[in-house]
Amino acid sequence: MGLISVRKPNVCLLRGGGSARKLFRKNGKPITPMSIKYMSDRIHAKLGFPFNFHNLRHTHATMLLEAGASPKEVQVRLGHSRISTTLDTYVHLSDSKKRQTADLFDQVSM
Repeated sequence: MGLISVRKPNVCLLRGGGSARKLFRKNGKPITPMSIKYMSDRIHAKLGFPFNFHNLRHTHATMLLEAGASPKEVQVRLGHSRISTTLDTYVHLSDSKKRQTADLFDQVSM
């Protein structure tokens, strides 16, 4: 198991042998879902628009696929047992990807 620092110096990510990953404070106490909800609410209030920490998983999955990761790699990284969960629920088409697809069709149809 290795510790990897995450942005704030009092937060570490403990990586287990499997797909389970948990966040811990430097003092060894786990960061609970309620802590994450609290921080999400603070971010929401400060920025003035809806923010949900869980949505970062959707962004993460989409960005990985757009960067060239295979759907299977993203599925394993997110810990989903079914690839359909990853592709149907977590991956979204960005505007740039929609434009690339339209451009691709223009090239094929000429």
